[in-house]
Amino acid sequence: MLKLIYPIVILFSLLNIDPEYLLGSWKITKSQSLENLVLSSGYKNLDKEGQEKIHRLNQIVLDSAYYKFTKDSVFWSDVNQREEKVVHLKGRWLLKGDTLYVFKTGKIEPYPFVIEKKSNDELSMRFIFPDGQIARSRSYFQKTSD
Repeated sequence: MLKLIYPIVILFSLLNIDPEYLLGSWKITKSQSLENLVLSSGYKNLDKEGQEKIHRLNQIVLDSAYYKFTKDSVFWSDVNQREEKVVHLKGRWLLKGDTLYVFKTGKIEPYPFVIEKKSNDELSMRFIFPDGQIARSRSYFQKTSD
């Protein structure tokens, strides 16, 4: 399986994505990591209350997750899991090849993502962990009109 993943990653790393492609607002449409969580043994071992909380948090993400890229800034949402509410964030962004770096205001370390372009109004991306591993799960976004 890993032998197949590396050539795919190399292929995508050779792609250069035009930064203009990202400009605008993007709304989440699907998150494989959320789907995988519900299918996991850890989820199945939770009591009913714990499972319901996971469903609520997943729904909050699907209802509210977005990225808005301007020429020099990015605005996005995250979910405060304790309070079960949406948090709006801002920062800067940088695109190098097919890798998007999102710098949260006040933080030094960026959030890196591999961008997998699907079409003019859709994209998928995968998080890159601090050790360099690329997440298997993708998040899918649809471009929206502001």
